[in-house]
Amino acid sequence: MQRTPPPRYGAKAGKPNLSLIEHEKPRSDGLGFSYFSPFPFFTKTPFMKSYLALVCAAALLASCSGNDNKDGASAAGATSTTGNVSVADLDQQFLGAWNSKDASKASSLLADDAQFLQGETHFSGKAEITNKWITPTINTISSLKTSVVSSGTDANTAYEAGTFSVDVLPTSTEPTAGIGEGNFVFLWKKGSDGNWKLSYAQLEDLPVQVKK
Repeated sequence: MQRTPPPRYGAKAGKPNLSLIEHEKPRSDGLGFSYFSPFPFFTKTPFMKSYLALVCAAALLASCSGNDNKDGASAAGATSTTGNVSVADLDQQFLGAWNSKDASKASSLLADDAQFLQGETHFSGKAEITNKWITPTINTISSLKTSVVSSGTDANTAYEAGTFSVDVLPTSTEPTAGIGEGNFVFLWKKGSDGNWKLSYAQLEDLPVQVKK
């Protein structure tokens, strides 16, 4: 099915617009682009990253984890296990918090040293991810869903990778609703207290289609 081209918007050069819709930023080489993004980050390329690269990154991160962690009591916003965890359950905790607009719950699932990547955007640490991704974005999209293509678990790490879809909500400044989709990787690690936390998240999105 042919994609519906999104409308074009302008923005002041050098000032990325952090609203719901991605805005065009002129290039020094005379090239520019404009497209919707379901996540409010200004990325310098409109092309989706390779899904294979995302899966390889997750597998590499998982294979490099060799920490000897001890099981502990469950803390708020975390899952404690004595064996291999259900990564599907972990991801559903995060998706459930997001879709219920519970930013505090979603943030509580992050590791203190968590990393978030999207295009050239890189947020490092729980506080920065919360302040620059979760808080400003959680109320602008709904019905975040994932379709898993690859997953894996061991005693201390678990990951899922695949595709995601999301409804992009209209706002007072951007009244056009949209439907977004792209690729994702969520990597979880088990801490020394036995609790699982989201350690690495990467989302690479396609231009959003205008919702009809």
